[in-house]
Amino acid sequence: MNRLQASKPPSLQASKPPSLQASRIILFSAINLIGFLLALFLFSLPANATPYADNGDGTVTDIVTGLTWMRCAMGQTWTGTTCTGDAASYTWDQANALTSNVPFAGYDDWRLPNIRELQTIVDRTIFDPPIDTTVFPNAPMSYFWSASAAASNLGYAWDVYFGYASGDIGYASGDIGNGGA
Repeated sequence: MNRLQASKPPSLQASKPPSLQASRIILFSAINLIGFLLALFLFSLPANATPYADNGDGTVTDIVTGLTWMRCAMGQTWTGTTCTGDAASYTWDQANALTSNVPFAGYDDWRLPNIRELQTIVDRTIFDPPIDTTVFPNAPMSYFWSASAAASNLGYAWDVYFGYASGDIGYASGDIGNGGA
């Protein structure tokens, strides 16, 4: 008997129980469906559309992350249509202390975003600045602090430079950046 004759037909070969195979397929299909729907939603937006809801009070809510952002940098003023004035610079400690003491748009519980949250507003398809200036008008090409301390040195914290969208570790006592976007 040669090898071809000795092999079992595919229908008789040992396989995993059908219930295990089915659960993997369903889970895989559910994950694919969620990803597909999210991609469909994001790609169905017009090219100039953003995933932000304008709250009409100088803030926007990112409809993907659920985060609410001030449209102006600290030091700037929201006029109802744009941001005016110059952004202020803060040390990391000053920026952290400032955000919980600044009432804006009816809220007084503002905080610095962590580095991952801050990177969600970076638009890597544009530069000078790499942020949607329709949503964040007159955004300064500047460093912006995150609430994330550097694990390697507690004297440093993560920041994002909105000149070319780099993430960096900044010296926490230095006056770089801004209290928040």
